[in-house]
Amino acid sequence: MKQSYLNDEIISIAKKVYKIDLSGYKPSFIDRRLKLIAMRKGIFSARQFKDLIINSGEFNHYLEEEIPVHVTSLFRDHDFFNSLINHIEDQYNNAGVLKIWHPGCSDGSEVYSMAMLMESRMNHIRYKLLGTDISHESIQAARSGSLNCTNLNEVQSLYRAAGGKGSVREHIISSANSFVIRQKIYDKIRFSRHILGTDSKFTKFDVIICRNMLMYYNETAKENITKDLYDSLHKGGILAIGKNESIHDLEITNKLKMIDKRNKIYQKIE
Repeated sequence: MKQSYLNDEIISIAKKVYKIDLSGYKPSFIDRRLKLIAMRKGIFSARQFKDLIINSGEFNHYLEEEIPVHVTSLFRDHDFFNSLINHIEDQYNNAGVLKIWHPGCSDGSEVYSMAMLMESRMNHIRYKLLGTDISHESIQAARSGSLNCTNLNEVQSLYRAAGGKGSVREHIISSANSFVIRQKIYDKIRFSRHILGTDSKFTKFDVIICRNMLMYYNETAKENITKDLYDSLHKGGILAIGKNESIHDLEITNKLKMIDKRNKIYQKIE
């Protein structure tokens, strides 16, 4: 395709017609995602793309599902989970209910990973997890409590590497190609559709895990989203953003203490 789909007109139409704001993404990222949509839908010109956005009643759903990047798996980056659960154990004072939020949770794999580790290591305390995502399909998949599992032995190995104790079978009911989270864990998790940086804020959390998502936003949106995450944390709370992220140049960093440089885990100090 010779003509770029990245232009203010397409972004303006998407916002006006569907109330979908694409302006916070980096230009290079949104251009790649729109071109991918165009290829999959057989669109060959920017004009055709704009016509579809305006005239197709279901195109809003396609934009919401295809623009975000959904890369996730159980215990993805086990070193990160191991470090995070150790910091929570060291710092949580057992007062009240420990609340954990996963923005951009995709199909819930990482939320369930965290829940299994919490059940394994800290089941003596009360805890709740919230997973949110812009995608309706992702939230629906997450709420099912069923995840693909082609190799349970591999999942067990990752679970132990992430700091889990005992067997992962204590937390799941397995079948040939999938497993279902046991009810005692499922009852501690809630999934909800939420647009980070746009929708209203939740109540305060003790831990927020927002990994490898900020990199897709421009500096203004990144600053605003990071501020929202900060505001949603209790003082002393933990913010984990992922190894590939960087927030060192943001104003909010002065109010955070780095507690794991490699895994980009911070603590709110103000």
